[in-house]
Amino acid sequence: MYKVLLTGFLIMLVGFCTASGRTKLPDTDDTMLMFVGEDLKVLSIASRREEQANQAPAVARVITHREFQTYGYATLASVLGMSPGFYMAPKEWGHQPYIRGISDSVLFLYDTVPFSSDISKSLHFIDYELSLTPIKRIEIIKGPGSVLWGPDAYAGIVNLVPLTGRDLAASSPYGFESGIMHRSPSRGDGAYLNWGYDTGDWDLFLACSGRQGHEKQTQSNIIHFWGAGQLVPWSERKGEDSSNRSEYGEIMARFAYNDLFTITGRTSHNQKPYTLASDRDDLFWKVIRKSSLNFIKIDSEIKLEHDSALRLSAHHIGLKPEEYVIDRNLKQEENSYYGELIYDRAGIFTAGFSLRKKNIRNAPSWDNYLPDYLGPDNEFFLPDVVESNYQSRLYSVFCQYNHHLNAFHFWGGVRSDFHDEYKDHISLSAGLTWSPSLAWNFKIIGGTAYRTPFAKQLQEEEKELENISNISFEADWSPGESFRINFCGFYNSIDDHIKEDPYAGLSEPNQQKIYGGELEVQISPMEDLLLFTNLTIIANHGREERYKYNDYDFIRPDGTIMQHYIYLDYPYDTGPDTLFNFSAKWTLIEKLVVFARLSYAGSKELSFPRGTEVYSTPGIWLVDGSITLKDIIKQGPDIQLSIENLFDREYEIPGTYHILAGPRFAITALLKFYW
Repeated sequence: MYKVLLTGFLIMLVGFCTASGRTKLPDTDDTMLMFVGEDLKVLSIASRREEQANQAPAVARVITHREFQTYGYATLASVLGMSPGFYMAPKEWGHQPYIRGISDSVLFLYDTVPFSSDISKSLHFIDYELSLTPIKRIEIIKGPGSVLWGPDAYAGIVNLVPLTGRDLAASSPYGFESGIMHRSPSRGDGAYLNWGYDTGDWDLFLACSGRQGHEKQTQSNIIHFWGAGQLVPWSERKGEDSSNRSEYGEIMARFAYNDLFTITGRTSHNQKPYTLASDRDDLFWKVIRKSSLNFIKIDSEIKLEHDSALRLSAHHIGLKPEEYVIDRNLKQEENSYYGELIYDRAGIFTAGFSLRKKNIRNAPSWDNYLPDYLGPDNEFFLPDVVESNYQSRLYSVFCQYNHHLNAFHFWGGVRSDFHDEYKDHISLSAGLTWSPSLAWNFKIIGGTAYRTPFAKQLQEEEKELENISNISFEADWSPGESFRINFCGFYNSIDDHIKEDPYAGLSEPNQQKIYGGELEVQISPMEDLLLFTNLTIIANHGREERYKYNDYDFIRPDGTIMQHYIYLDYPYDTGPDTLFNFSAKWTLIEKLVVFARLSYAGSKELSFPRGTEVYSTPGIWLVDGSITLKDIIKQGPDIQLSIENLFDREYEIPGTYHILAGPRFAITALLKFYW
């Protein structure tokens, strides 16, 4: 503990001396950012304060409430799928996020509070588990962000900023917004209500939403297996179970008193059934995934001078994931407590100290491959599922310094993490922005980060953590309000990479080099028409993933059970090597907006445990769109029709262990009201 305090004191001392020597602050307005044809935007996660994204010490982007409303997308996964560098892989349970060829590597924040899990890195809440209706903007950083946000800001950060009472009560003390929706053919129905109140000194925002639907492909023919802790005979395992109801609900609240303090809270509950299948066509079983996620957060700011402040923040997160696998229920619980103190001097120098404590109960680890046990040839063995409890504490000190010199902006940062379960780690970042004119902006950024281990890793004797080194170069040219082009090249070097399989354990540590480029173009050929396109190309170099599998057990004459293992190698999974989006937003008349998107994802491979072949699915082109009619009767309501897979193309996607049929045509009708 003394090392933490000493390091923190030295960082603070250097920062005070360096920042105090500055006599002039930058002249730029750090509260606004103008994108072509869109709202004024701000970014708050690059320096822990609001600033212009083109000057932020990161490769950053902001997507506003108005933008994703126009797209007609109701989930975070669908919105991120339009952004360069992101791929949202459809899976049986939802979407698995990839960023720049790395899966499960984004730190997702809700008002800067993480909503990920250490129980499993593949547990995400980016589909209907998270409503976008109370979200003001989505902030995105690509590349490591561990210096200011901790170890799991590995390859990118996504922060959802909620609306405030002042946003909704713009012209009167209070404001309401509500909506009802219906989705076909999945018969999904939902509703939401947002309410805001503003007195000037304080404001309050409340939001609630609910959704229910019927999932496709939830049939199963293995409905009994564990019984009362005993293996069910093959003749009694089979049956039919086609229940498919899914439910999602959440309540969110935010209260702020001037700039003195803010309290934010959110509670959510969801349930989704889905089917998993092995490579054998006659074995498929149901999983019901449930979870409740609750958090409360308190922020406070104390002004020291006109350009410096102390910020205090604390939050508690309670997560209760639950999986019902065939006839066995696995309940877990994760509680996280976090507190931090940050000193900020006008964005020039930021330094802080933080403490995080996590308690995890009943984290499951499968020591065997479940599908191997489900067939008729198994009459004696049950797969071994170990449930473990553990605690972890993480102490961190960090700082970041920014320096403006004419057209140049330099920055550097360092973070030191002290953990009681694994080795201490240091994360670094540095970069340069050069703005030779109003039209041109260049950035070169380097950084390192690592990931904290998840439950299965903590059971291993060696706990070398996956770490990444990144270099990014970005060039942005905006010669006028009707045109913008942006290019970003990146290179990632990953060491001690470990892949987690849901039922087959961990891969052996691996090394990968991943590189690629992202091109983004926006053009407005006429006042009412906005065209934007992006292209992402990814390549990698490194050895294949190696798994150690228990392929069969046998009983010795003395009654002891022996396990036999084999090694199998599979290609490293970067997701598609080519991603393309072309979108158009056309305001036909003042109250009628049409949006259309053409997207392409390149071929993707599927390898599954015990498989001797690697299956590949071809690239697919899809068309989505929306039509929005505003203010049908004076100041409302609005009506919107959103369409997925407009031409109802049949295509295949890699599932967990077998090839799935991709989502088909669907249409969602949304009716919104305002008061």
